[in-house]
This record gives sequence, C-alpha cells and structure tokens, in this order.
Amino acid sequence: MSKNNFQQLEEQMEAKYDKASDAIKNNVTSRKGTWDLIGDLFELYIPQIFSTLIGSNTNLSKTALKKEEESDSE
Repeated sequence: MSKNNFQQLEEQMEAKYDKASDAIKNNVTSRKGTWDLIGDLFELYIPQIFSTLIGSNTNLSKTALKKEEESDSE
C-alpha cells in the first residue's frame, strides 16, 4: 500500500512541529510557574501591607490625640 500525498504531508508536518511543540510546552510551563509565584506573593504580602498601613495610621492618630489632650490640659 503506497502513501498518498496527504499522509506524506501529515508526516512532514508532524516532524516539523514536534520539536516546536516541546519548546512551546516548556515556555508555557515556565510562565505559568512565574505567574503562580507572583500570585502567591500578592496573596501573602498585600493584605499584610494594608493592615500595617492601617495600623500605623491608627497609632499615629492616637498619638496625635494624646498630644492634643495634653496641650489642652496645660
């Protein structure tokens, strides 16, 4: 049984893109890993940054109120 032109073309295309598909798979995998890392960093640190900023503003406003009360009592 002889191969027709379409079967030969299919084999040529498979041989051509077989190497490229491995490179694409590796590229996508590495980018996904990078985005996962960035997402994890945001998930861990962004809420802590906001709570720290809010906490520091609260402490500053309490300190300012205490100073005003002390200056008013004098």
